[in-house]
Amino acid sequence: MPTRVRSRSRSRDNYGREDAKWRLEADAAAARWRQAHPNQRSQVKLRIKGVEHEMSSAKVQDLCRLLEDGSHLTTRHLPRVEVDGCKIGKKGAEHFARVLGRDRSNRPNNQTLVELKLPNNSLGNPGTSTIFATLNFNRSLRTLGLYGNGIGAKGALAIAEVLKARQTRLETLHLGNNNIGPKGAEHLAGALGQCQLLKVTLDFCQIGDHGAAEFAAALRSDPVLAELDLRQNSIADVGALSRALLVCPDRDGKNSNTHLTTLDLRSNSLGGRAKDMMTSCLHRGSAQVLS
Repeated sequence: MPTRVRSRSRSRDNYGREDAKWRLEADAAAARWRQAHPNQRSQVKLRIKGVEHEMSSAKVQDLCRLLEDGSHLTTRHLPRVEVDGCKIGKKGAEHFARVLGRDRSNRPNNQTLVELKLPNNSLGNPGTSTIFATLNFNRSLRTLGLYGNGIGAKGALAIAEVLKARQTRLETLHLGNNNIGPKGAEHLAGALGQCQLLKVTLDFCQIGDHGAAEFAAALRSDPVLAELDLRQNSIADVGALSRALLVCPDRDGKNSNTHLTTLDLRSNSLGGRAKDMMTSCLHRGSAQVLS
């Protein structure tokens, strides 16, 4: 009996059945959602979990090529993608950067992707910088999640520089469980007030009191940020006392963040004095402080 040879072709229109498992799942997800919600397509989502899918560099490239193909069902009706724990690294980041960027004719490669989450993928500072460099040219992405990717102060600086350029339309940024540290927090805080972020999560990022104080100073003049998550960041009284002022108007009733609705400080080393001061401020402010 002749040996069966499996095709190794990776052209855009010729995928092997195993390599296209995520593609079939994407089509099925889109079809189910369109059937159940014929007038609502913004919530369709493809989620690829590392435990279930081992994504080689070639598979990541295939997925990204598909996302660049505007004629395909997946691209037109799948605006939310999450690739979790697949260790795509810097090379994978380069593939996703092309999805978010523009072609040689300066046309966007993908105009429908509004949410991209790449948690636990070993992107590091280089991969993070690569992805953010394309956001100056992207007009569709609203949510970016880079949880648990080994991002340090250098990566935070790259993020801050893009945010300061005021070209990205990001509204939600998830950076939890990274090595941002006090210096990285300083970079990110300096970018607030110069971008349109509505929600930032920085839980488990080791920013400490110094980082918290930097955010406190920046947020007092930030006109739009509504939610800030700083859980588990070793913030003690000094940081908490500075940040508590964010929910209080100043003596002239000016220079205060009037849009902040939620400040999450749970699992920090807050002392009684800090909590008492926050309670007092809450009677005069509008934000909810979780501690």
